[in-house]
Amino acid sequence: GKFRPNDYFYNYFRLGVDILIDGEKHDVKKFVLHTNLPSHPLFSKYDRCNFQVQVQGENPERGLDTVINFKSDWKDVTRLLGEPIGKPVVLDLSADHTQNPFGPSSFCGYQNMIFEITNGYKIASVCLFKE
Repeated sequence: GKFRPNDYFYNYFRLGVDILIDGEKHDVKKFVLHTNLPSHPLFSKYDRCNFQVQVQGENPERGLDTVINFKSDWKDVTRLLGEPIGKPVVLDLSADHTQNPFGPSSFCGYQNMIFEITNGYKIASVCLFKE
């Protein structure tokens, strides 16, 4: 069979960003932006990424802010983008017998974006990708 190089990550903990690189073309496939929430199991592993993502809101003529940033919460996202595509995927890190007092996270998808949401409806991370 044909050899296909593996995709690889660059992790920038001090910037709060992970970047997935295509192993064959060596271009960016995905960015993961971390908010460094105190209520998240990865708290203090990453510094906060002070991101701002410009989005095309569901109803831009209402004059709503069309930026999602590291301080936004889940209500802000759904107000701008509407309901996510499909049901959330739940990640429970305590299922592997480790201590996780924060509860599970939910991953909710939109076109070219996936939001990791904590039990407190805060954004823990945003994944931006090309289809």
